[in-house]
This record gives sequence, structure tokens and C-alpha cells, in this order.
Amino acid sequence: MRAKRLLMLVLLSGLLISCSGGNPFVPQVGPFDGQFLVGETPTGQFNLTTGGGLIAGTGTLTHNNTEISVSISGIVSGRSITGQVVNELQGSGSFNGGFDTDRYSNGTFTFTDTLGLVTTTGTWTAYTTYE
Repeated sequence: MRAKRLLMLVLLSGLLISCSGGNPFVPQVGPFDGQFLVGETPTGQFNLTTGGGLIAGTGTLTHNNTEISVSISGIVSGRSITGQVVNELQGSGSFNGGFDTDRYSNGTFTFTDTLGLVTTTGTWTAYTTYE
């Protein structure tokens, strides 16, 4: 009987520990400054704000040798970012990545013109100094 109680106590303890979760990752709330890169060449910049599981921002991106204004939006799930980069008149694409820390994030992007003729593909980095 004692062995059964001990086994039940161990199993119950394991269940409680596994359900307690721990602290979920939350990125720094506030502004992030970032840049778009194609290879190692900077090809634009942007500002993001995080909060409530979302990111939103604006910036510029050189696409097909023309600097265009873009908006960025996305969903934050844990450390992952899934989103899009858009210029309503000139095109759109993906903006994906994640947070390495609560103050630094990076990822990849693609931007294709509305006719589907030219695609710019690269990486992005963003950081915050907000306290």
C-alpha cells in the first residue's frame, strides 16, 4: 500500500510540474529598428512595434532599383514571427523570422511586384534599445 501511495505521489508531482508551464517568451514591448539586407548589402530600413502578440511597422525597401514605402505586420507566436510586407500599389510578400532574445530578432523576407515579374529576397534584422 505504501508503494502505491509513493507511486501516485510521484506521478501526481510529475503531472503538476509538466502543467505549470513556466514563463512564456514575451518580446520587448516598444520600438525596434531594423534593416533589410540582400546578401550583405543593406537594401532598406524599417521600424516595428510589438505588443499583444503582434508586430506592426513601416519602412522603405529597394525593389527593382526603386525605393518604395512598405508596411509590415505579423503575428508573434512564442519566439516566431509570421507576417507580411506590403506596398498596396507595388506588391507584397512574406516577412518571417523570430526573436533570438527579447531585444533582437531576425528573419527572411520576399517582396514580389503586383505583376509577379520581379521578386526581391533577403534577410532582415531588428533590435531595440528601449528600456
